[in-house]
Amino acid sequence: MKRRSLPLIVCVATLTAVPVTIAEPIAEDLIAYRKAVMSSIGAHIGAISSMIRRKVDYDHLDTQAKALDLSVSMIADVFPANSSEGQTDALPGVWENPEDFQSKIAATSEASGAFVAAVEGGDAGDIGRSF
Repeated sequence: MKRRSLPLIVCVATLTAVPVTIAEPIAEDLIAYRKAVMSSIGAHIGAISSMIRRKVDYDHLDTQAKALDLSVSMIADVFPANSSEGQTDALPGVWENPEDFQSKIAATSEASGAFVAAVEGGDAGDIGRSF
Protein backbone atom coordinates (compact mmCIF):
# COMPACT_ATOMS: atom_id res chain seq x y z
CA MET A 1 0.00 0.00 0.00
CA LYS A 2 1.31 3.41 -0.92
CA ARG A 3 1.82 5.85 1.91
CA ARG A 4 -0.39 8.49 0.20
CA SER A 5 -3.50 6.31 0.36
CA LEU A 6 -3.30 5.76 4.11
CA PRO A 7 -4.90 9.13 5.03
CA LEU A 8 -7.74 8.42 2.61
CA ILE A 9 -8.37 5.01 4.17
CA VAL A 10 -8.34 6.51 7.67
CA CYS A 11 -10.76 9.25 6.60
CA VAL A 12 -13.20 6.81 4.99
CA ALA A 13 -13.04 4.46 7.97
CA THR A 14 -13.70 7.33 10.35
CA LEU A 15 -16.66 8.64 8.38
CA THR A 16 -18.29 5.24 8.07
CA ALA A 17 -17.82 4.52 11.78
CA VAL A 18 -19.60 7.71 12.93
CA PRO A 19 -23.39 7.37 12.95
CA VAL A 20 -25.14 10.18 11.15
CA THR A 21 -28.35 11.47 12.67
CA ILE A 22 -30.63 13.88 10.94
CA ALA A 23 -32.67 15.72 13.51
CA GLU A 24 -36.23 16.80 12.89
CA PRO A 25 -36.30 20.61 12.77
CA ILE A 26 -37.79 22.18 15.85
CA ALA A 27 -40.39 24.93 15.73
CA GLU A 28 -37.98 27.64 16.90
CA ASP A 29 -35.55 26.87 14.08
CA LEU A 30 -38.35 26.81 11.51
CA ILE A 31 -39.68 30.12 12.80
CA ALA A 32 -36.21 31.70 12.73
CA TYR A 33 -35.74 30.57 9.14
CA ARG A 34 -39.20 31.84 8.16
CA LYS A 35 -38.41 35.21 9.72
CA ALA A 36 -35.18 35.36 7.71
CA VAL A 37 -37.03 34.61 4.45
CA MET A 38 -39.74 37.15 5.19
CA SER A 39 -37.10 39.73 6.18
CA SER A 40 -35.32 39.16 2.89
CA ILE A 41 -38.58 39.88 1.06
CA GLY A 42 -38.94 43.12 2.99
CA ALA A 43 -35.32 44.04 2.30
CA HIS A 44 -35.73 43.50 -1.44
CA ILE A 45 -38.92 45.58 -1.45
CA GLY A 46 -37.13 48.35 0.44
CA ALA A 47 -34.20 48.31 -1.98
CA ILE A 48 -36.52 48.31 -4.99
CA SER A 49 -38.52 51.18 -3.53
CA SER A 50 -35.33 53.20 -3.04
CA MET A 51 -34.37 52.71 -6.69
CA ILE A 52 -37.84 53.41 -8.10
CA ARG A 53 -38.20 56.55 -6.00
CA ARG A 54 -34.68 57.56 -7.09
CA LYS A 55 -33.43 57.80 -3.53
CA VAL A 56 -30.35 55.86 -4.62
CA ASP A 57 -28.48 55.80 -7.89
CA TYR A 58 -27.95 52.06 -8.23
CA ASP A 59 -28.94 50.03 -11.26
CA HIS A 60 -29.78 46.79 -9.49
CA LEU A 61 -33.49 46.78 -10.24
CA ASP A 62 -33.35 43.62 -12.36
CA THR A 63 -31.31 41.76 -9.76
CA GLN A 64 -33.50 42.90 -6.88
CA ALA A 65 -36.69 42.01 -8.77
CA LYS A 66 -35.43 38.49 -9.48
CA ALA A 67 -34.21 38.07 -5.90
CA LEU A 68 -37.61 39.21 -4.63
CA ASP A 69 -39.34 36.71 -6.90
CA LEU A 70 -37.08 33.89 -5.69
CA SER A 71 -37.69 34.82 -2.06
CA VAL A 72 -41.45 34.95 -2.64
CA SER A 73 -41.26 31.45 -4.12
CA MET A 74 -40.19 30.18 -0.68
CA ILE A 75 -43.22 31.47 1.22
CA ALA A 76 -45.30 28.30 0.84
CA ASP A 77 -42.45 26.19 2.21
CA VAL A 78 -41.72 28.25 5.33
CA PHE A 79 -45.08 27.82 7.07
CA PRO A 80 -45.15 24.10 7.94
CA ALA A 81 -47.79 22.94 10.41
CA ASN A 82 -45.24 22.28 13.14
CA SER A 83 -44.17 25.93 13.15
CA SER A 84 -47.39 27.48 14.42
CA GLU A 85 -46.32 27.46 18.07
CA GLY A 86 -43.59 29.55 19.62
CA GLN A 87 -42.36 33.10 19.09
CA THR A 88 -44.04 33.71 15.75
CA ASP A 89 -45.61 36.83 14.32
CA ALA A 90 -47.59 34.76 11.82
CA LEU A 91 -51.31 35.25 11.99
CA PRO A 92 -53.39 32.25 13.16
CA GLY A 93 -55.28 32.38 9.85
CA VAL A 94 -52.25 30.85 8.14
CA TRP A 95 -53.10 27.53 9.78
CA GLU A 96 -56.82 28.06 10.45
CA ASN A 97 -57.64 28.87 6.82
CA PRO A 98 -54.86 27.34 4.72
CA GLU A 99 -56.82 27.59 1.44
CA ASP A 100 -57.10 31.36 1.82
CA PHE A 101 -53.43 31.60 2.74
CA GLN A 102 -52.43 29.52 -0.29
CA SER A 103 -54.48 31.78 -2.57
CA LYS A 104 -52.70 34.82 -1.13
CA ILE A 105 -49.34 33.15 -1.70
CA ALA A 106 -50.34 32.44 -5.31
CA ALA A 107 -51.39 36.07 -5.83
CA THR A 108 -48.12 37.31 -4.33
CA SER A 109 -46.12 34.97 -6.53
CA GLU A 110 -48.03 36.11 -9.60
CA ALA A 111 -47.42 39.76 -8.69
CA SER A 112 -43.69 39.25 -8.14
CA GLY A 113 -43.41 37.42 -11.46
CA ALA A 114 -45.27 40.25 -13.20
CA PHE A 115 -42.90 42.74 -11.58
CA VAL A 116 -39.89 40.84 -12.95
CA ALA A 117 -41.49 40.91 -16.42
CA ALA A 118 -42.16 44.65 -16.13
CA VAL A 119 -38.57 45.33 -15.11
CA GLU A 120 -37.29 43.21 -17.99
CA GLY A 121 -39.58 45.16 -20.33
CA GLY A 122 -38.00 48.41 -19.18
CA ASP A 123 -41.09 50.64 -19.32
CA ALA A 124 -41.02 52.93 -16.26
CA GLY A 125 -44.85 53.18 -16.17
CA ASP A 126 -45.25 49.39 -16.20
CA ILE A 127 -42.56 49.02 -13.54
CA GLY A 128 -44.26 51.55 -11.26
CA ARG A 129 -47.72 50.05 -11.73
CA SER A 130 -46.43 46.53 -11.22
CA PHE A 131 -44.54 47.48 -8.10
